[in-house]
Amino acid sequence: MTVMSTTATTPITTVMTATSTTPIATVMTATSTTPIATVMTATSTTPIATVMTATATTSIATVMTATATTPIATVMTATATTPIATVMTATATTPITTVVTIPTVTSTTAQTTTTSTTTTTKTTTTSSTTTTTKTSTTSSTTTTTKTSTTSSTTTTTKTSTTSTTTTTTTHYCVTLFFNQTTYAVGDGAQSLAVVDVNMDSKPDIIVANANSNTVSVLLNRGNGTFLNQVTYTAADEPVSIAVVDVNMDTKPDIIVANSYPSSVGVLLNKGNGTFFNEVTYAAGSEANAVAVVDVNMDSKPDIIVANYDSDDVSVLLNVGNGTFHNQVTYTTGTSPAFVAVVDVNMDSKPDIIVANYGSDTVGVLLNKGNGTFLNQVTYATGSGPASVAVVDVNMDTKPDLVVANRNSNNVGVLLNKGNGTFFNQVTYITDSEPIPVAVADVNMDTKPDIVVGNAVSNTMNVFLNRGNGTFFNQVTYPTGDDPLLIAIVDVNMDSMPDILVVNDFSSTVSVFLHC
Repeated sequence: MTVMSTTATTPITTVMTATSTTPIATVMTATSTTPIATVMTATSTTPIATVMTATATTSIATVMTATATTPIATVMTATATTPIATVMTATATTPITTVVTIPTVTSTTAQTTTTSTTTTTKTTTTSSTTTTTKTSTTSSTTTTTKTSTTSSTTTTTKTSTTSTTTTTTTHYCVTLFFNQTTYAVGDGAQSLAVVDVNMDSKPDIIVANANSNTVSVLLNRGNGTFLNQVTYTAADEPVSIAVVDVNMDTKPDIIVANSYPSSVGVLLNKGNGTFFNEVTYAAGSEANAVAVVDVNMDSKPDIIVANYDSDDVSVLLNVGNGTFHNQVTYTTGTSPAFVAVVDVNMDSKPDIIVANYGSDTVGVLLNKGNGTFLNQVTYATGSGPASVAVVDVNMDTKPDLVVANRNSNNVGVLLNKGNGTFFNQVTYITDSEPIPVAVADVNMDTKPDIVVGNAVSNTMNVFLNRGNGTFFNQVTYPTGDDPLLIAIVDVNMDSMPDILVVNDFSSTVSVFLHC
């Protein structure tokens, strides 16, 4: 085979022994060991010029029009900006499965016998693609591509002196994240935050446990694994949690929303990742979600609580020493289930955004500038908006709204017009009953992606951003039972974002490390 006979830095145009319009089928004697034929998405009659127009130092993202469903993005362990020369270091006959092997496990056994040698190699490649398009008042397209490659090699050698048996097992990261690792927390885990609470530069896990009336703290070992939980008593039914330094001592404190009786609790940090007893403040009826942000621009973080039963939000301004003034309430829609606090009209004053679960709207309360707020303006969502994330998804510097619509089984994206008002939602289909939503760049292409947890199907959907505020179809990962909140944080310090999910019914936290 003469296709890959040069070094890794030789331009592809030099490697190819054909003109730019010669079909791949003419050049490639495409066997299972041909590296390029393994990763190409083109058909056998596609001209080389269509897919291989770059030099050997051109990034993979430039050569391969790498979407979420492109095979190269599935099998390569490199990032989208890794040069081809770095990845393709194999010889002409080296299979791509050899190039992208991650770990191997080898066992050796010795025995005495006569001489014989047996070598067996088996390679299986399976690919399937399903495309479904559905059009109604909103439009959605679902495309699923599955590619799996399994390679195993067994070599047995027996001599009159010794015999060696070597078995190599190859494991692949076929999507962005490895399978979940779970950690036990308290009963009825509802919410989590991922923040370094013991000041060792490693982000820790903090969980609100509604049924056991506790807060769990799991300290990070330093490699993305965690110590067993240490628990702290909270008031009845802690359902939401935030971790922010509220007394300005540089140590992050724990703030929880307690449903019954409705209150917000503050556990100040002692300085070593342990916490003082909870101090509580009155909130509205059935406090359901909490955010901690400085809303009156005095450099002291304030507490904002969504009250599910009283249909309002509470604002508790910070006194300055980690204690808080009495709440001031603002009317929302019916059953506000979630709250976020972000400046959406670009006036440098953080605004309140609530997901009104009972009225199928998202409400925006603009900040007057002194920590008080205008009446809410509502925007239609799907049925049962359970949570909202506020992030600029179309890279126009204006934060947009991303809403998980639990009862309509979709996620809605409402783009910002630029003045704190929003366009109608565009929806993307999820699995069954999406509740939590988080938005962050998970594939390191500088475009924020959507991650949704689905409570009934016990799955997590990842929607990669196309770059213009629209999204590819979901990629699905199994979670624990009843995922209720998602955080996206690098927990193993490899500069790649990991995903953490709190699971209510299984009372666990799932950690998905990035490949």
